[in-house]
Amino acid sequence: MNKKTSFQNVDLSWYRSGQGPALVLLHGFTEDHRVWLHISAALSHQYTVILPDLHGSGGSGWPEGGSSMEQMAVAVMAVLDIENIETAVVIGHSMGGYVTLALGERYPDRFSALGLFCSHPFADDEIKRANRDRTMALIHEKGNGQFINAFIPGLFAPENMSAMANVIETLKSINLGFSPDAHIMQLQAMRNRIDRSPLMLKWIKPMLVVGGVADPILPYSNVLKAASLAPITIFHGIPAAGHMVHYEKPEKTIALLDEFMKFTLT
Repeated sequence: MNKKTSFQNVDLSWYRSGQGPALVLLHGFTEDHRVWLHISAALSHQYTVILPDLHGSGGSGWPEGGSSMEQMAVAVMAVLDIENIETAVVIGHSMGGYVTLALGERYPDRFSALGLFCSHPFADDEIKRANRDRTMALIHEKGNGQFINAFIPGLFAPENMSAMANVIETLKSINLGFSPDAHIMQLQAMRNRIDRSPLMLKWIKPMLVVGGVADPILPYSNVLKAASLAPITIFHGIPAAGHMVHYEKPEKTIALLDEFMKFTLT
């Protein structure tokens, strides 16, 4: 069921399905909750699945002046409070992983486990910051069409590009609903995020880390480094998958999320 509210004068939207222990799945940059729908359909037979639209995505707006990982985390918590969810497992893909760690830092008692899906806790280095600045300048000057046409296909492992052609077009169509300002806002928020590896080092509850071995945009070495931080880490390196493991390997994604949920509940 699609839901919507206003929180701190900003529209928030999310999708809820199923019943049982709560699982929150956060989408990444250039995405909204729809990228998780095929996964939530399989998991909602056992779990309450919450799919928020982060600031600037789907039906969610963003605060005047921009947003941050911390502000997105506060908005996600507002959704969970509305849904009367006291404890949940939260797993974030890419940018959603940054928000996941902000949630764990700000509300540690509300989450029984955290997960990073093709994500990591480290801040941008100077090269990455410069690349984001160039992307923001490009979108500001020419809109987001050129950027999206180049960026979306590059999220997939090269060997999967042909098989993922329809998915690539679907993701492009999702972005037709994004304003250029939304993309710029999210890029700025990612550029300015802090290093949250200290949180992972002291996180004593379960931590899931999943990475695509053939991820074109997130070095696999960063995923391995992230997997070495938290004391109780369940790690999955997915062969023949890029940055979009939940599309490239959906059956594997469903199985490992179910396995992780059962692990946290024992």
